[in-house]
Amino acid sequence: MFKMKSHFIAVIVALIFSLNSDALGQGKKNEKSEAGNLYTSMDDMRKNLENIFPFLFSEQDFKDPKNTKFILNNLVAIAEGAKNAESHARMKENIAAKINISILVENLKRAEFSFKNNRKSSARYVLKSAIQSCIACHTAPSGSQNYLFNNNEKMFSHLTENEKIDYLYTTRQFGVAEKILIQRIDDFEKNKIPWIDMQKTLNYLAIYLVRVNPSADRGYEVFTKLANSKKVPIEGREEILEWAKSFKQWNDESKNKLSLKSTDIFAKIDQDIGMDSKENTLAFDPAFTINRMRYYSLIYSQLESKKETTKEVQAKSLYYLGVINNALEPFATLNIGDAYLKACVIVFPKSDIAKRCYFAFEESTKLQNSGSGGVFLLPEDLKELKNYKSLAGL
Repeated sequence: MFKMKSHFIAVIVALIFSLNSDALGQGKKNEKSEAGNLYTSMDDMRKNLENIFPFLFSEQDFKDPKNTKFILNNLVAIAEGAKNAESHARMKENIAAKINISILVENLKRAEFSFKNNRKSSARYVLKSAIQSCIACHTAPSGSQNYLFNNNEKMFSHLTENEKIDYLYTTRQFGVAEKILIQRIDDFEKNKIPWIDMQKTLNYLAIYLVRVNPSADRGYEVFTKLANSKKVPIEGREEILEWAKSFKQWNDESKNKLSLKSTDIFAKIDQDIGMDSKENTLAFDPAFTINRMRYYSLIYSQLESKKETTKEVQAKSLYYLGVINNALEPFATLNIGDAYLKACVIVFPKSDIAKRCYFAFEESTKLQNSGSGGVFLLPEDLKELKNYKSLAGL
């Protein structure tokens, strides 16, 4: 199985250790200014992304010589914008966000390099994958503020419905995206959309109702209705029913004011997402999808709030972000989960949790490089595993 790998141990080490040395107490005025500058950078990137987005879904157009200059100019601008955004104080405050932006910057550099060296298929592949790190941040609690832009309607009209959702989530236009998602469910009920085309819609809707605009009550309502629909095949109905049950559990906890705190969140996670205390990784299991999304969001929020500053809690948080992300997207091209696991080892080296993080990372690496002939690891994979094994104290 082929997977585009991104080896940037030195980059992540430098970024994570800089958490302790960043001078972030600059007052409310500077913080507001930083936030404004950050969103300006993001908006500029959105404009360039809007220009380049249609070409991402047509390899022929992406490789067409007449489009080379236009694509390259916008690609360079996006890469520069991401690099500028990475330097803002707000990005430095949250270790999870720092990891996401570092992945984005690294892969945009790779896309730019490949494009300039006439490896346009590779550039397109990496660029499409890099967009997923934008979505990872923008659907996190602090990143999910809804923005309204005047989109290029000509560009937008040429995208498929799934491509539109990708674009809207990437640019944080969640209000528009929600309308499309709900409309797709209505169209499915009217036999306008086959079930096979609904999986991405349901995943994105779940992300919206769990992470972007959390609503246990609405999630239970939407997915219970779908689970009872005769138009949904039996195998799909069983999965959706599990999702509905998870929303109900969440809704009951909310009504009973059972809020999760850092002291019990990790034990609660083990109980509710199918995590055995002796396991280092999670298997993909649709029954746990909603709870995994929910706890991913809760942990991410804790890291953002910086309520817990001990290295152990930071490392545990990164461990769960890593294993949950890998379970939700076991064969993702851009594996953000592995980046969290590596960061865990660096944050709290030679500890028990560092060892668990290493074993989870090792297992994920082997899974990503496995096939009918067994596991095939490149020399750089083996070198990276050796480095993290040493850091973990093994």
